[in-house]
Amino acid sequence: MFNKGMELRPTPDLNVVNYLTIRKWIGWLGITMPFVLILLNWLLTCQSQVQISISHYYYTIAGDYFVGCLFFVSVFLFTYKGTRQMENILTNIAGIFCLIVPFFPTPYKGFIPSDYPTNSFLLHCGYAPDWIGKVHFTSASAFFFTLALLSIFVFTKREQPLPEDKSKDKKPYRNVIYMSSGIIMILCLVSAAIYFCTKSTWSFLGFYPGITFFETIMLIAFGFSWLTKGRAIGILNDK
Repeated sequence: MFNKGMELRPTPDLNVVNYLTIRKWIGWLGITMPFVLILLNWLLTCQSQVQISISHYYYTIAGDYFVGCLFFVSVFLFTYKGTRQMENILTNIAGIFCLIVPFFPTPYKGFIPSDYPTNSFLLHCGYAPDWIGKVHFTSASAFFFTLALLSIFVFTKREQPLPEDKSKDKKPYRNVIYMSSGIIMILCLVSAAIYFCTKSTWSFLGFYPGITFFETIMLIAFGFSWLTKGRAIGILNDK
């Protein structure tokens, strides 16, 4: 018998492989997305300037990859079925916010030369209205905040009985990853908001991290949390 409130351990069948694979794919997409966007933009256009936010890559030649990643993550979150009701609720909420982001792009204020190749309809016809940008910002923030809650309050729950040999129990170590990832995402959200409201102070210090800096850290934290949950990090798995 499992203790009350403890997550049931899935049986070793094809479904386990599927949901572990989904966790790994979500994790890898999160970690690699900012770096792939920067690399694609540089390789295809020789433009080394990093956009002020990851969302601004929507307007670049790497925009298709940006939108594709968001759709993939959204689909993965919708199709992902955890073993707790709250896990499913939060992943569905995160999937909705993730899907909203590409449909309501950020108002363009990035770095695009006049001769820059792009297929963006909004860039040719005019920038996105401010209200669309507000929907985008709210959805992106809610997406990361939901993932942070998932990591802190759901992933930290015990997923299998405590082994007889307690030295083989790696759950406390995994919880460090989950808690750290969630806290880092929340701190980066707050830092990004402070940065957005105090750009003049950052300019005085001679440091221009841009929102991309904070978003990249959030995506890496989010990715490591999901890779850990997907048992992709061998040393953190129970023996």
